Amino acid sequence: MNYYKLVCELPITAELSLNIIEKIATSELQAKAYQAEHYRKTGEILEIKTMPNKGIAIISTIEIGGLNKEFLLAVVESEKEAKSVLKSYSIVFPFLQPITKPLNDISLSHYFLGGNDETY
Repeated sequence: MNYYKLVCELPITAELSLNIIEKIATSELQAKAYQAEHYRKTGEILEIKTMPNKGIAIISTIEIGGLNKEFLLAVVESEKEAKSVLKSYSIVFPFLQPITKPLNDISLSHYFLGGNDETY
């Protein structure tokens, strides 16, 4: 099964932005349908990119005023890649806490789009 990530940019400063994964689709058709619906609702186009079938998800968490927010940043294929990304990410964004999880972790299910009967 092929996976497609729908990526958006989160602006940090005028010249710096962070790419985060909005949703993960199981088909290109599903990704394009979600992209079109997202654009219709928000006026923002999401970029569709392919991603590995198996991998490690890199998630960033931030706590603001007692509320925790979680972002899916990347999915990489190997543990070595994940360590490299975590090291670089911790240097650039020391106030965010990156963690890794396997792509098939049930806690990541809310990032995946549902079946064909899901309304976008």
